[in-house]
Amino acid sequence: MKIKELSLTDLIKDVNSGEIMLPGFQRDYVWDTGKVSELLISLFKARPIGMATSWLQPQNKPHTEPVRFSLKDDRQIQFGDFAQTPSVTSLILDGRQRITSILHVFTNNFYPKNSKYAHANRWFINLDKKLGDDGSIKSVKINKLKPSNMDTVAGCLSQGFYPLDAWSDIAINTPTLFMDGTYPIGEKPPEEVLKRRTEILQNAYKILMGFKLPIAEIGESFGLSDVCEIFEILNTTGTRVSVFDLIHTFLFQFGYDLRSTHAELKKDAPSIHIFGDADPVFYSQLVTSTWIAQDPGLKPLGRDNQAIEGIKAGSLLNTTEEAYKHFEKLATSGLLQESLNELYKCFGGKFILQDSAYPVSLTLFFATNLNAETPEYRKRLSALFRAFYYRNSLLKRYTEGYLTKYAEDLKFLHDTIRVKNTEEFSVWAAEASQRLDKHMQGEPGDPPALQTETIEAQLLSTELTPGAQHQLYTMYLLCRHNLDLLTAEKLDVAFKNPEEKSVEIHHIYPKQWLAKNKAGREQQLAMVDCFANKVPLTRVSNGFWKDKAPNTVLSEKRKTWANSASQFEKCKIDSESFVLLADQPSAENITKLWAFRAKKMAVEIFNAQKVDFNGFDHS
Repeated sequence: MKIKELSLTDLIKDVNSGEIMLPGFQRDYVWDTGKVSELLISLFKARPIGMATSWLQPQNKPHTEPVRFSLKDDRQIQFGDFAQTPSVTSLILDGRQRITSILHVFTNNFYPKNSKYAHANRWFINLDKKLGDDGSIKSVKINKLKPSNMDTVAGCLSQGFYPLDAWSDIAINTPTLFMDGTYPIGEKPPEEVLKRRTEILQNAYKILMGFKLPIAEIGESFGLSDVCEIFEILNTTGTRVSVFDLIHTFLFQFGYDLRSTHAELKKDAPSIHIFGDADPVFYSQLVTSTWIAQDPGLKPLGRDNQAIEGIKAGSLLNTTEEAYKHFEKLATSGLLQESLNELYKCFGGKFILQDSAYPVSLTLFFATNLNAETPEYRKRLSALFRAFYYRNSLLKRYTEGYLTKYAEDLKFLHDTIRVKNTEEFSVWAAEASQRLDKHMQGEPGDPPALQTETIEAQLLSTELTPGAQHQLYTMYLLCRHNLDLLTAEKLDVAFKNPEEKSVEIHHIYPKQWLAKNKAGREQQLAMVDCFANKVPLTRVSNGFWKDKAPNTVLSEKRKTWANSASQFEKCKIDSESFVLLADQPSAENITKLWAFRAKKMAVEIFNAQKVDFNGFDHS
């Protein structure tokens, strides 16, 4: 990989000649005027706007179809003064949004001519504002240019603006500022204003002449599979090219329309929407892992007889249309929905897959479940996977990268549920626990599971940063504490509900109430966001409770232990702690309730790391 820097002039020239183009799989230009304005502010403040990444193509034999830069709202507006693609071109992988914006702003023909389109505008600098300050950049719709006398350079200068698509002529046009004929009679600004505007123009020209866009160029020896892997780790400042788009483009060459098939499956198999609405590459990971899980030890062959070893981007790209068709059959047969139901049963409740800790690890369950030969294997998988998943998340095992661990985890699950030591579940579970301990062991001396005391401390802490542990505890609340405390309704976050039924995480002792009544409760206010103070509720219940003390809510809703025991026990509040909740909310009572809940929750979470069903009911 080599790094080169292009000036504004060279960048425009290279795109115009076709030396720089886009790969056919690139997503559309999606920036709005707000994003373009932010880019220009950064540019005029001389701040770096990030490195672009390009991919050099072999002479006359590009790896993928090159296309011109265009605007989404009018594809007829394409940039480039060439009839045929040059024999050698470099394709922009990361930086499409920034480069398209630069072309749109700094050239005089790259915008729609119909003002109904979002990008049918021209850009100007305000000569009465310091470069980079608020108001220093102005965008004007093309149908407003002539009526506002901004369709000529002189007309713009007469009002204190300069068109950025004429940036290269700043030196030539600057004297126009001082010409009497530029202004209506009697409206020429004072000399000091003209000098200040001249200084702004000169500074703008200096900045634009000094502009350099760094581009990291990947060599022509890299194939599409290599580029797919690069996109998994590429840190972009624009709109990321999805690996899913790359896979679709590759499969399309062999007659398989992945994007359309995925869309149709979401209609035919309702559970499919869970596997890829937010990030459709999750669907491709599921297809590949299901294909491998038929026998993880064999590493099935993909395209060009290359082994599919895991779910790295190269393996996803190597997965053939045969694997996708195999998965389609599973999905439309109802087996995928059954597998999803078993996952919910495994965790004791429903949750949104892509909001969970390490969502990709859930594909391990589906892949193994869909390939399990007997009900006994599925029972073993549920017990083993829950323990694996809780440990994996609590120990933050995938934080340092899951791609290298995924294949070995798939093989571990496959081999462990098939241990033929006995038909007795308890005997198998004991051996599976030993195997899991060994599999999860990190450095010598590290515990193979998170201990109860540590979990309890984390549930009482407000310093738990967003990440796997935080997501797991949230998921645990949604799965296990799934009865509304005020209405006893079953809470279901997995599917879209009417707005009033949507599920929200609520503070038992509300932040709003503690803030108003903090005298003597300062420590409790500081701990208000701990998980021991959280419980899921419907939006209606949350709205009713959000600024009231629990004893007030219980009184107004006429809640007693006798008529509400089931939902409060579900949320780890027994008869003794219910008394604390119904009593005056003193600092002591609040602390006692949180400590009690944290202890009960920690025991259940610790037990979830065991290869058995202790702590979770599966009814």
